[in-house]
Amino acid sequence: MSPPTPPPGEFGAEGVGVAHPDHASHVEAIDEIMMAPIREHDIAGASVAVVHHGERIAVRGYGWANLELQAPTPEYAIYETGSITKQFTTAALLQLQEEGRVDLDADIGTYLPDFPTQGNRITVRELLDHTSGIRGYTEMAAARPYFVRRVPRDSLLALIANHPFDFPTGERAIYNNSAYYLAGTILEQVSGMTYEEYVEEKIFAELGMDRSHYCSETEIHEGKVTGYDAGPDGLRNKGFIVHNIPFAAGSLCASAGDLATWLVALHGGEVLTDDAYAQMIEPGDLNDGTKLRYALGLATSDIPRAPGDPPRRRHPRLHVGVPVPAGGGARGGGSGQFHEPAGPVGAGSRDRGAAGRQRHAGADDLRRGSRVL
Repeated sequence: MSPPTPPPGEFGAEGVGVAHPDHASHVEAIDEIMMAPIREHDIAGASVAVVHHGERIAVRGYGWANLELQAPTPEYAIYETGSITKQFTTAALLQLQEEGRVDLDADIGTYLPDFPTQGNRITVRELLDHTSGIRGYTEMAAARPYFVRRVPRDSLLALIANHPFDFPTGERAIYNNSAYYLAGTILEQVSGMTYEEYVEEKIFAELGMDRSHYCSETEIHEGKVTGYDAGPDGLRNKGFIVHNIPFAAGSLCASAGDLATWLVALHGGEVLTDDAYAQMIEPGDLNDGTKLRYALGLATSDIPRAPGDPPRRRHPRLHVGVPVPAGGGARGGGSGQFHEPAGPVGAGSRDRGAAGRQRHAGADDLRRGSRVL
């Protein structure tokens, strides 16, 4: 379903890749939506994947993968996915729980005996739903130098451990990259594999996600796009970061098409048992009984509906670090995914510059259907 790739125009690729012939009007609308911010020079480029009832409606690239070389975005461009990584971290730990190698309701001291919990009892689950109270290292000025130079894992762990908690465990929920850093460390302890090895062997390889990998600031990967940030005079190259720092909180790279594969598999029962999947998508409670909106690696929200439409239940969607429908942030980029349990589906993926991100997304398909955004 991929027509011959047209030559790039003034704004780079104007929609290259899969375009389902039975959904031509939808693809045309998607192309127009994705090209609008590129024509305004708000973003450098983008990728999108849309899946409807298991069928790929569109997997397409837009704009520029590299502005300096005027290289257009290919169909299967690879992006830094940012906090979409948290889905994979959560799913991996749930797999290990199914194997009896970790207990999400166990105290983290079971696996990290040297980490000081400052009088709190913290479970692994409370790392994953952002209720641990541990200060996020991305909010620590003292951690900034670690973003640009490779340091031993223990150095960042010590910085996290020595900082006072933001609140008692379970009293509040604040988005927390330190918690997922610790979760990745636990994953390595119980699996006997590095985080990179586990995700690439147990998830990417198993699902055929051959355009996904643990990000690297040094390795060369065919199809990996350049990230851009917003500067006072327009787009500029993204800031440098070493990828042992985002780690299990945000260091995975993937194409939009691979993220579509992931979501079809995750919500279609190919990754987790029904019990583990239910744990992943069902938000828990604070100590006072207040229901969370974040489950494990996923946030939930009410699905908008028009007057007269039948009620729809809440659905899982990826948490975002910025106020957009769903996704993850990374230097020079961002990513988004959206999953609706019934109806059609879609997901946007943009390689973003002028808003400060190179943003991309994978289309979703769920166990019970999906919907175009």
